[in-house]
Amino acid sequence: MKKLTLTSILICVSFYSAMSAQLAGGSGHSLALKENGTVWGWGGNFYGELGDGTTEERHAPVQVSGIIDVISISAGNVHSMALKRDGTVWAWGDNNYGELGDGTDERRYTPVQVVRLSGVIAIDARAVAEHSLAVKSDGTVWAWGANFFGGLGDGTTTHRATPGQVVGVSDAIAIAAGDSYSLALKRDGTVWAWGYNRYGQLGDGTTSNRLTPVQVSGLTNVTAISAGGLHSMALKRDGTVWAWGVNDSGQLGDGNYRTNSLTPVQSLVSGVIDIKSGFYYSLALTSYGTIWFFGGMTIDLGTYLWSVTPVPVDGISGVKAIAGGYDHALAVKNDGTMWAWGANWSGELGDGTTTKRRYPIQVQGFSLAASSVPEYVLTADFDSDGRADPMAADGSGQWCVWYSHQSYTRDGPYSLGMSGQPVAGDVDGDGQADMGMVQNGQWYIWLSSHGYSLSGPHAFGVSGTPVLADFDGDGKADPAMVTSSGTHSTLRHGSAQAGSGQAWHVWLSGSGYSEVSAVFAVSGGTPVAGDFDGDGKADPVMVDANGNWVFWLSGSMYNQHGPYNFGVAGKPIAGDFDGDGKADPAMMDSSGNWYIWPSGSFYIPDGPYYMVLP
Repeated sequence: MKKLTLTSILICVSFYSAMSAQLAGGSGHSLALKENGTVWGWGGNFYGELGDGTTEERHAPVQVSGIIDVISISAGNVHSMALKRDGTVWAWGDNNYGELGDGTDERRYTPVQVVRLSGVIAIDARAVAEHSLAVKSDGTVWAWGANFFGGLGDGTTTHRATPGQVVGVSDAIAIAAGDSYSLALKRDGTVWAWGYNRYGQLGDGTTSNRLTPVQVSGLTNVTAISAGGLHSMALKRDGTVWAWGVNDSGQLGDGNYRTNSLTPVQSLVSGVIDIKSGFYYSLALTSYGTIWFFGGMTIDLGTYLWSVTPVPVDGISGVKAIAGGYDHALAVKNDGTMWAWGANWSGELGDGTTTKRRYPIQVQGFSLAASSVPEYVLTADFDSDGRADPMAADGSGQWCVWYSHQSYTRDGPYSLGMSGQPVAGDVDGDGQADMGMVQNGQWYIWLSSHGYSLSGPHAFGVSGTPVLADFDGDGKADPAMVTSSGTHSTLRHGSAQAGSGQAWHVWLSGSGYSEVSAVFAVSGGTPVAGDFDGDGKADPVMVDANGNWVFWLSGSMYNQHGPYNFGVAGKPIAGDFDGDGKADPAMMDSSGNWYIWPSGSFYIPDGPYYMVLP
């Protein structure tokens, strides 16, 4: 493997998996979020934590009443939460310490809205937590519920029935709630912690409780966090896992059984894309779809799952998401089926029984399979944060976008009122991407600077596969069409080039949309474009059906580089996902799983992530 330069390219990625929020485990109940925005629950329900209006224990999934359009879920001790697309938070179940955030201590059997809280992009409550956390789009962290040791981070130990802002932490993108303590991940990759710290679970090198956030020692480049009962976990961009706090069951995964750690130590597992914690155990999901377990899980009286070093979970593969409950665990496979194992006192495994399971068993009659894998995938910076936002469209003109500034939660679908080949790019140079459709060589553009009013149709005299990218470096995307081969004047300073393969026709905005063309000798394939060498100009790329990428880098006079294969075949897209000024290759496979290889992380592969339409 080599780092991307002007003469070579490699593989890459990293951000937060939306699939991680599609399932959640509490102390004795489980939740799942379907792609249609409905929430389902099963298991214990004494406190109304299933949200179906009853207190009946459920051994198979039932729908949570009165809530739709949900994009994320979380399960606390015996309460539950949901984040809706409009940025509001809803909660149900036990409310003894105000953990529902509705201003009361009344138990709720169906969802109620958390008061005085909007613009939320992430939520968390875990199986051991009697408090709740949220991150707003402005990077502030909010907390409510139990506050015995300062887990709310407001400088007090006073319980709160309404959200209060955590002091001393900003620019947060993720949170995690443990047993009377909390974690926050900042955009710069550092981790901060506050609350109970008897076993070093705050990671600051002490055992002193903290009423306000302190930085976890020695951690950088973190992409995900998780809080267990009395231990904490972090996933770094390079796929390594780090853990700290209590280690009485081996939950730190470093092999040092019963040796607690006051600062992060590396777990003995690599190639990880997601992490989750139970009370005494930890889970790590690898890019190969395998789950690794370390720590202890009590599945019955005198019956345990236990390992002081990471071991693979038998009986399951092809996994794309995981969740941890108190003494049970959940997983979703690539085919959308849900699986569970561990304790089953109240039916929390969802298999129709209360039989404890050492190995994963399928949740009864339930699937999170996508309703629609997109026909088209593309990417552009729609929210002006300097990072690409994935977008997908179906054949009827329905669009969805996953905003990077909202931790890649899905927005949409939206319709442009027509169908055709979609394109996206900053045509008007306002820093925000514009949407477009191409029909029979006619371009229709909806400009962000004009409230997405329609411009067009525009005809450039050529029909083919459309691409929008800034080829001349003037800050505005240029229309391009890719057609059959021929001899054309090339992008390479007006020289001529002939050959067989695909021909690129480009109309440069900086030259009054005058046409330049180039022939690149590639037999078939899908065209994509992006600034892979960081010179401010887009580079043409072709990707064949086997996932082989060929690049013509503008910074090296459009000389050919490749082919390169990143190990995934499917629908290619490219965009600057990590904000380093260089485009990152990405692929979606036939099941809707998509992968990114970010240049800023030296092309270490990450994914899969799930991108589907409603």
